[in-house]
Amino acid sequence: MRTTKLSLNGTHSDIISTPAGIPQGSPLSPILYILYNSDLLEIFTENPGALKLGFIDDIAYAVKGSNATSNVEKLSKMMAKADEWRTKHGAQFEVSKYMLIHFTKRSAQNATAPIKIGETTIHPVNEARYLGVIFDRELQFKSHLQYVVKKGTKFALAMTSIAKAS
Repeated sequence: MRTTKLSLNGTHSDIISTPAGIPQGSPLSPILYILYNSDLLEIFTENPGALKLGFIDDIAYAVKGSNATSNVEKLSKMMAKADEWRTKHGAQFEVSKYMLIHFTKRSAQNATAPIKIGETTIHPVNEARYLGVIFDRELQFKSHLQYVVKKGTKFALAMTSIAKAS
């Protein structure tokens, strides 16, 4: 039987029996979470141009259109349906992690249209990170490449220092 013990600021609770649920790190966790969240990717069938991506608890929605304003309208409808799903399932969405980016090869015309979700207004950004990839508005991936080079250089320097130590 699994147990839980809570600790906060040096104060510890008694041991609590945890008869339900799946242990942290269980290989079943991602599979079950994907099944649970799969409805969030299926509720937009009436918008065939919409792109829905999901991995565990990271979900991204995208639409294609002639301008940012009409895209925001489409996304607003999608987010309203996602909010209905959230309410129905008693789930919580972390609104502070929401990002909006308008991809365009053209000038920044209309790329400033924000989206309003409930009481929150999400303003577009120039770069957004999804599953470790940094996307920029022009889809040039310059920031992502810089990030990868910096990370690789840091790793190479760490390996060099280990090799020198032996």
